[in-house]
Amino acid sequence: MTYAQCSSDLANPKWFASANRGAWRILKACNTAGIPLPEGLIRPLLERSLPLAVGEKCYPHQYVVAEALVALALALGERARPQLESALESDQGRIREAAAQGIAKLSGAGDPSKYVFSRIEAVGYDGLTG
Repeated sequence: MTYAQCSSDLANPKWFASANRGAWRILKACNTAGIPLPEGLIRPLLERSLPLAVGEKCYPHQYVVAEALVALALALGERARPQLESALESDQGRIREAAAQGIAKLSGAGDPSKYVFSRIEAVGYDGLTG
């Protein structure tokens, strides 16, 4: 099965209904595989969960918002930047991390930690500052 086939199969609104507490896991799987989803599936989840993703007892909303932000970056590219930058102010660490990850993807940096570790392996720790 190709990514395109998976994308169209997963792009069924029943998987992304706000009542599906596991929707964030589907978003995460698509994000990890680099499968862009239609904005029309991502936006309702984000808009419903964003105001609920505050405080200590907000599960699963902080995960929905986090994965939806990364999915928006994949789907919209630079048009997602303002929302990603706004999410950097969230009180939820998971959301801030996802926003930073989305911005990194837009900048072509990929996963910053993987880059740093590959550089350490290539030039050693002392070579990072030189």
